[in-house]
Amino acid sequence: MIKKVILSFVALTTVTMGAARANWEERPVYIDDGGRMTVTVRGGAAYGFGSVKNQLGNMMPELSWVDPSTGLLVTEQLDISGLPPTKKFSSLTWDSNVAVGFTIPHKPQVRIEANWEHIGETVYSAWPMFKGNLTTPDNTILQDVMSGGVYSTINSDIFTGMIYYDFFDGCVKPLKTFIPYIGAGIGYASSHTRLELTDPYGDLSSVPAMQGFGEVGSVAMDFYTSDSATGNFAASAAIGFSYGLMENLFIDAGIRVTYIPSIPFTLNNDLAVPTTGEKHREIFSVDNVIYTTASIGFRFEF
Repeated sequence: MIKKVILSFVALTTVTMGAARANWEERPVYIDDGGRMTVTVRGGAAYGFGSVKNQLGNMMPELSWVDPSTGLLVTEQLDISGLPPTKKFSSLTWDSNVAVGFTIPHKPQVRIEANWEHIGETVYSAWPMFKGNLTTPDNTILQDVMSGGVYSTINSDIFTGMIYYDFFDGCVKPLKTFIPYIGAGIGYASSHTRLELTDPYGDLSSVPAMQGFGEVGSVAMDFYTSDSATGNFAASAAIGFSYGLMENLFIDAGIRVTYIPSIPFTLNNDLAVPTTGEKHREIFSVDNVIYTTASIGFRFEF
């Protein structure tokens, strides 16, 4: 009897263990496909530069000069819209950006991010702003004609969709290793500008189209400080590296170059409409703006 009980227990145990083992062996095996959500925070320095374009447009102030053939003082309206700017735009400032994205499952080397980048205040100051030679109707060449002075600032927010490629093998990024990457993207740049225009030579004050945008001072017009917000296309390219501290924490450092076709600077005054027929008048623009930023931060991958 005891022998039968022992044999029955051994048989039951063998069947139970066999069934448990079979169930364990049939469970799906977890495979990491490399898909991750990413959050990146960076900060650093930015350097912006671009060409400045005269946007006065058929400005005909009264200019005076001595006629060399008669020796008499002549006053006449001349177009100053062709005077070149005295300097290009270039300025150093700070940069910060935040990005949210994901790595593509089974292709974890590819990251897609929605990126917001803030370029801090950059300054463009020129005195005089425009300077060059003009030819009068009687072919007299007026040398070094000067017009205007300006102090202006730009703050830009750039929103881009970026795609990156990380150079590593496998589905999981290695730790304690420098992993280079490249990236590119397109988006939208929102630029806030402030324009402080002065009239040290008195020529702008004589133009009727300008007289609604300021008040006449003792010698020349005092133009109102004008703020504007404008938007334009933006394109970015990036190169850098990441370094894994932990499985979901990486140092991220790199250089980004962003191109903005044009940023305009305008005088604004609603009260100018009855006088000039317009409440915005563009004075100059910064064209082909390129911001180069060097930043470092952290990227979290979940």
